[in-house]
Amino acid sequence: MYAPFTMIFPQETGERLTFRVSRNNPYQLKVGEYELLDVYPARQSHPIYDIFLNVVDNKDQILATLFCQLNAAEHEIDLNLSKLHLQRPEAPGLLAAIEAQFRKARGVTWAETLLERAQRMQSAFLASKAERPENDRTQLLRDEALELVLSHSDDPEQQEELIETLIQEMRQLMLSELEGHRSQHRRRSEDNIIVFPGRRQPSWDEVHWLDLQLELKELPEIWRQLRVPDSLTLTQFHSVLQTVMGWQDRHNWHFIHPRGDYASHSSSSKQPAHDEHNADTVMLSELLQRKGARLEYEYDTGWLHQIKVIQRHKPATVPAQLRCLEGAMACPPEACRDAEGYRQLRQILLKKRRNRADKLLLAELADYTPEHFEATFVNRMLEALGQEFQSGAVQLR
Repeated sequence: MYAPFTMIFPQETGERLTFRVSRNNPYQLKVGEYELLDVYPARQSHPIYDIFLNVVDNKDQILATLFCQLNAAEHEIDLNLSKLHLQRPEAPGLLAAIEAQFRKARGVTWAETLLERAQRMQSAFLASKAERPENDRTQLLRDEALELVLSHSDDPEQQEELIETLIQEMRQLMLSELEGHRSQHRRRSEDNIIVFPGRRQPSWDEVHWLDLQLELKELPEIWRQLRVPDSLTLTQFHSVLQTVMGWQDRHNWHFIHPRGDYASHSSSSKQPAHDEHNADTVMLSELLQRKGARLEYEYDTGWLHQIKVIQRHKPATVPAQLRCLEGAMACPPEACRDAEGYRQLRQILLKKRRNRADKLLLAELADYTPEHFEATFVNRMLEALGQEFQSGAVQLR
């Protein structure tokens, strides 16, 4: 978890990257000035720099966290929403607005500014970290996490929810690091023992591709059509569904199939039931083997998704790329909890006169528009997710 650099080092000064959103913007954003606050680099391998950027409003509230890959040699910048951070509902619109602003501005200037600040901040952070005694490192991490929570919200209930989410994310990251450590230090077999190869992850050009119809059971007007390879594990497929729908991945989930229930045994915040199969190892090809096959996906306790195979493509007959083919309606805000809460929200949006409670609720939802769905943005996120799956960088969510 990364606290804003200006909070860790308030004395830091330098050129600030700001942009203004005008009225009638296509991103459904509030009018005003926004700023990109640098966060210290996650990784540096010249000439490529990986940098996290916080987008804040004029009250220094963090609205989105971006993952920036900067090519210092070519002065090219690639921006995506960070999957490691909590994101506000307006985060996708902010990303699109920043990319549009970047195209209009001088890209070289932006790249040089980011590079210069990233190098300076990395040096300052390492110096600050070195000054702390070894037994004070835990205190540093706790302080950074606390700053992050305070910068996102001043509501006690939201702060507690943020803390729980941070704990879950840290658990998942630590489990992933631990698995990598185990694989590197696994004992090598003796030379006189024949080692049979493990289960090879097939290339996407070698597998069947599934066109799926996805809809919320109690809100069928909210639906998506997507194309995925049947070699995905159910845990990977969960990440795809979160991206396609627009959920925030803050709650537990499981799949429901006639063969039984499937849940992650390593990335869930709850212990799996004794009769739940391991979603980390089961592939879609084992459950969805024909046109018309069905699967259910429950997120939290109030959102049941129905999934149906509408077409099954033979290997190498369609582009090997995760895609959202069609869709309708925005994902319900997670604060609605269930379909009934969503219907109440729709009624509030239709009111001509709203009471104070209504206005407070709508203010928290940041101009939520039920009819808005942008397949282009979803496919950009799916492209990045697909690259991670194929490279092996992301196996569990």
